[in-house]
Amino acid sequence: MNKYIGIKLIEAEPQVKDKQEGYKVVYSDGYVSWSPKAVFEAAYISNQAMSFGFALEAMKLDKLVTRPSFEKGVSIKLVDSGNCFIYVKQTSNEREDWFPEMEDIFANDWRVVTQESTVQLNEENKQA
Repeated sequence: MNKYIGIKLIEAEPQVKDKQEGYKVVYSDGYVSWSPKAVFEAAYISNQAMSFGFALEAMKLDKLVTRPSFEKGVSIKLVDSGNCFIYVKQTSNEREDWFPEMEDIFANDWRVVTQESTVQLNEENKQA
């Protein structure tokens, strides 16, 4: 039998079901499920503590990512069919090529930009 590794962005919150700790899980298509705590925590990592590899996978899903050390409002996006990164400053809509440094590649503090920030960026792009 083949082995698989799955990458997906979900929403989850702790939930007790039948006196067992676990998580309510909501998938991007709206499907809702429940997962026991140990199973969930073995399969998922927090959006607030991702490695660059997970951040890259999120960018492949067309998500913006950032790090706490970046200037406020700055995020990174994958463009040109995944061949380059751009740095996006949401407050001024500035864009420029971005290349990760070793510190970025080995950091475990990457996070997906919130939906509210993405909506704001999309609004600015429409006006530009």
